[in-house]
Amino acid sequence: MYSNPNPSLFPNFFAGMFVFSLIVAVVSALVLVLPFWMIFAKAGYPGAMSLLLLIPLVGFVVLLVIAFSDWPVLRELRQWRDWHRSQQSGGQFPPPEAR
Repeated sequence: MYSNPNPSLFPNFFAGMFVFSLIVAVVSALVLVLPFWMIFAKAGYPGAMSLLLLIPLVGFVVLLVIAFSDWPVLRELRQWRDWHRSQQSGGQFPPPEAR
């Protein structure tokens, strides 16, 4: 009922599996990296930091640092608010540096 497998087809099968696995890995990496790239950029960090998420354990540490650190964008917002309050009260120091 079953025929013997043709050994000459094995390299083609494994090459096809390799290509399929490579495509799945690239798509999975893009699905992981692209949203975090946008999140990091909006938080004021370089978007390329999201590439660190592809490294096991390093990605987890990066997420912890981002979660519990003072984001650059929030730091800048705080400086602008302080400057604005000082202008309302008559202060004369210059506004914070714009990026």
